[in-house]
Amino acid sequence: MTHLRLGVLLAGALCAQAGEPDGGATPDPAALAVVDVRAAETAFAASMAARDLSALAGFVSTEALFFGRTLLRGRAAVVEGWAPFFQDPQPPFSWEPETVEALDSGSLALSCGPVCPPERE
Repeated sequence: MTHLRLGVLLAGALCAQAGEPDGGATPDPAALAVVDVRAAETAFAASMAARDLSALAGFVSTEALFFGRTLLRGRAAVVEGWAPFFQDPQPPFSWEPETVEALDSGSLALSCGPVCPPERE
């Protein structure tokens, strides 16, 4: 079965939220960003399964850009654009972050993964 793929580009100081690992070693910003982005994207996808649009909104930056049929700019536009996917009792698809990569600085990351039809959930 062919799956669509969803890619999400994230920017921000993701690694600033994580503390230093035991031993005081300097954390690897890219590795921390990958962990943080994977966790955030997994929770973002869970909001779709839970049918919780307000939870989804909590993951969307006020400066977000979402590329789809049209470009959505900002949290309000992204949430409005995604709202139709939250209207039915069952989600129209599921998604998971299969691949997450980050710049060495940890300031920009890309996540992508398969978009599966509801029967695959």
